[in-house]
Amino acid sequence: MAIVEESHCDGVTLAAVARRHEISRSQLYDWRYRHKFGMLGCAAHFLRLVSQDDGPASEGLPPVPPSQPPAITIDLGARYRVTIPAGFDMDAAACLLNGLRLLR
Repeated sequence: MAIVEESHCDGVTLAAVARRHEISRSQLYDWRYRHKFGMLGCAAHFLRLVSQDDGPASEGLPPVPPSQPPAITIDLGARYRVTIPAGFDMDAAACLLNGLRLLR
């Protein structure tokens, strides 16, 4: 994050920042892109979830079978449903959800 922030400072070039930190310019461009869309250091952003015990499923998506092991299911409109099993890496889930948020 510090390298990306440094690359946004006035008067610096991406090439100079990359050389100073011994990384490629393409790596820095990738980090800047990910930062712009909330995919770098994604613990800072997350989606708000609302619990619905017996509410209807999103239109166009099949209902979640009740026999599945413990998990959280998140409907993101009519196009996306994400089911995260118990014990899943929540940092990875946050990155995934932040990426899907951009597609809505």
